[in-house]
Amino acid sequence: MNSILIRLVNITVKSLSIVSNLPGLRHLFRFLAKTFKRKTDKAIRVLGHTMYADSMDRIIALTMWKYSLLESYEVSLIQKITKPRMCVADIGANIGLYALIMAKCVGTSRTGARH
Repeated sequence: MNSILIRLVNITVKSLSIVSNLPGLRHLFRFLAKTFKRKTDKAIRVLGHTMYADSMDRIIALTMWKYSLLESYEVSLIQKITKPRMCVADIGANIGLYALIMAKCVGTSRTGARH
């Protein structure tokens, strides 16, 4: 079931990226995105953490993480190699899921640990 859903999402994303680059449609998509942009953040529970998103792409990503449809291998790898009291750093440009997972694995017993 997950592989079918992942294929469907991949096909949809590829189709939208092709269509969105057609002349004139890019302006339409920008207009629709601004018109239907959420005014408040949507809370989604992912792997025991409440995460917030204010745009449709972030809501989709969080929902896919919630149901282990996105980056499940990376999450399990982080959970496997991160040990209590380990010093870790998440140098990234996303919404902090890996940082939250590592903080949970490391714990707060170490001075200066942050969630």
